[in-house]
Amino acid sequence: PYYSDNWAEEKIPSKGMTVGLPHSKSILVIPLLFEKQVLGAISVQRYQEGAYQPHHFMLLKMLAGELGVVFQNSRAFQESRELVSKSSTDYLTAVALRQAIAVIGTSLDQEAVLNNLLMSLAGVMVFDVGLAYLYGDDRLHLAAGYDFYDRQIPILFNDANVEWSRFPLLDEILRHRTQLVVHDLQADWRWREFVGSEAFHSCLAIPLLVGSNLLGVVTIFSNDNERFDKREVWLASTLATHGSIALQNARTLHETEQRLAELSTLYQATATMSANLASMPQ
Repeated sequence: PYYSDNWAEEKIPSKGMTVGLPHSKSILVIPLLFEKQVLGAISVQRYQEGAYQPHHFMLLKMLAGELGVVFQNSRAFQESRELVSKSSTDYLTAVALRQAIAVIGTSLDQEAVLNNLLMSLAGVMVFDVGLAYLYGDDRLHLAAGYDFYDRQIPILFNDANVEWSRFPLLDEILRHRTQLVVHDLQADWRWREFVGSEAFHSCLAIPLLVGSNLLGVVTIFSNDNERFDKREVWLASTLATHGSIALQNARTLHETEQRLAELSTLYQATATMSANLASMPQ
């Protein structure tokens, strides 16, 4: 507690207190306490000197005690409400993640896997356009595109003039193989505009890795600056991990089918040669 009959003229006023009105003289301050925790303070002031008596102090102290309990209850209620809200959000996010992960692995076609990955990302976060690339022959090949608002994808997949591996931003991912968040593309020297990208302002790019093997890259763009926060980066990274596994399974199946086709061709050629040899006169 703090009390003064003429506090404006004291040599060392209490820290954090200001005079306010130029003629205030008497002041009485009582801290708002809950147990030993200071929640705030309540202060009364008068223009006259010596305006407060002991019974004023006791009355304000009782009021401060009640207010301390009220403020603590209010704070506890707010914290509980935020905890419930966070728990509900976390639960809904977990459900959405499980559903998204299930969708990603429903196909063993590489382009379908990338399309499913982009759709799954749209199920847990908001963005404008998503693009996914396959990596092969030291190059990135655009393989899938998704618009969050079901608009037409604003680029041409067969545009021979777009060499994705030469984009500084994507090239950095290829070299370092780590996720990259850009909050303001227009101010980033690594950004290069392409047809349909004029409205993009922020970007989240994640490599699709299985071990140290780079399979592709997924990029999501927003027309807003600073769109992607830590939570969304975590969500995208989690789905990208599952997308990488599904992509590896699809690639393995494709390679196996290709090998079987080659073996089948070789078998047919061998059988034909054997039949021709058997029909030749002795």
